[in-house]
Amino acid sequence: MALTREKIAEGKKISVWEIVKNQTSEFRELVSKLSTKEKNVLLAKITTIADHGPLRNEEKFRHEGEGIYAIKQNQIRVYCFFEQDRMIVLTHGFIKKSKKVDPKQLSKAIRIREEYYVQYRTTSNGSDRQIGG
Repeated sequence: MALTREKIAEGKKISVWEIVKNQTSEFRELVSKLSTKEKNVLLAKITTIADHGPLRNEEKFRHEGEGIYAIKQNQIRVYCFFEQDRMIVLTHGFIKKSKKVDPKQLSKAIRIREEYYVQYRTTSNGSDRQIGG
């Protein structure tokens, strides 16, 4: 299973990367389903995180458990984790159906993070790609 990461934002404080598995990005799939307004707000939030660091408002950015965080926008959730000091890695995104944390989605984010660690902490993979750069 080919897993790579691609940079989607480089800010003053943090770089934001997405995980691409078998040439598919679940984050991009989510973004493609959003309205233009939802997409613009979400991408602006990610740019703000890159420039200023994690948002301090739990309505917008929240620890969901086990080192997994959620970038939040209404019912939209993008799960991520911190890597090194200046890097956030997006695992996947989804439309939330209830008010509680979905244990299946949290487990999925943890599983993706573990796959990422196997790929990037045991090899010196040069397959990183930067979007738009």
